[in-house]
Amino acid sequence: MTTASCLPADASIPAGTRVQVFGKPTDPWNGQLGAIVEFQTSSGVFVVQIEGGSEVQVPPDAIRQLVANVTVAGDDAAAGDIVRYSTNVPGMVLAEVCPQREPSFFIETDQLVVPVGTSVRIVGLKKSVEHNGKWGHVTGYDAKTGRMRVKCSEGTVLSLKRSNYVA
Repeated sequence: MTTASCLPADASIPAGTRVQVFGKPTDPWNGQLGAIVEFQTSSGVFVVQIEGGSEVQVPPDAIRQLVANVTVAGDDAAAGDIVRYSTNVPGMVLAEVCPQREPSFFIETDQLVVPVGTSVRIVGLKKSVEHNGKWGHVTGYDAKTGRMRVKCSEGTVLSLKRSNYVA
């Protein structure tokens, strides 16, 4: 997949951001955790330093950010950090939550609200397909509609369902 640039491609996910890398089941780095080193504009891939391993080059759609300070929609008390995405059940994440609850739990990604400023990739739009693959930053959350406001670098602000972006 080619990255459309709603944000400059090299600024879509900052260096040092913790991520989980996905690929083919036979890829040795599939499901591994790491950190963004850089984005290589010429080839359109991220360089990721795998924890305890080497650097790998992966396309933008093969990584997911381990976002801190996420909340569960409709339950602000259930907040924490995404620590790993499930590699067995698409769309499920393992998130650390407040001490009043279990230490961690699985929840569908479209139930999570990411904090303002998080870089996201837009996916799955059916009416405004020209925005799919673009990058933007979360600028807010509308609890009434359950939608995130995402601003692209050219100034376009989109109101997205949580299922229409990938952090």
